[in-house]
Amino acid sequence: MFDNVQKILTARILTVLALSVPVFFAMMWASSALIDGLWRFGEESLSRLGVSEDPVAALLFNGGCISTGAMGIIVGLGIAAHNEDFGSLAGITYAAGMFFLVLVGALPLTAGMIHYVVASIFGILMMISLILTAINDHRRRMHPEAEILFIVISLVLIATQRFAMWEALLVIIVMIWTVLQGIKMRVYSGTTE
Repeated sequence: MFDNVQKILTARILTVLALSVPVFFAMMWASSALIDGLWRFGEESLSRLGVSEDPVAALLFNGGCISTGAMGIIVGLGIAAHNEDFGSLAGITYAAGMFFLVLVGALPLTAGMIHYVVASIFGILMMISLILTAINDHRRRMHPEAEILFIVISLVLIATQRFAMWEALLVIIVMIWTVLQGIKMRVYSGTTE
């Protein structure tokens, strides 16, 4: 199954996509927050932007989650296709997490408890993918230091910060980590296509 994905998503294409996904989401998040005008970093949850009183801000945030999630699914499948064992499992878990990001945008806070469930599953799957990537990188001697640092920072943030703050910071960590995955794919692919 992944052979065709690997042929289509070369290391170069996967790197470009992995670099683009976080930049795109950051632009959608920032645009939504600027248009909303009332949302404050670390004081309100990110999902509050999805139910902004300004319909354009809500559309940008929810559309950003849906689009980023869709692109992230492709990145995850590409990571899975270019890896084995824990690396492949990390890519599949990343793709599954990004599917739940799509659901975060499709089911905003107005969906009630289901929104919290899909948002929580997104976060859990991203953490699992991060751990699996660290294990894979350690086994392949591909410098797992960034993943280990991100795991430690995430746990410290969860233990010491209010929800709205650690949620936003963990999303930033996932964006930075996605960029690093794209770079690692390119550097360790051993190809020049």
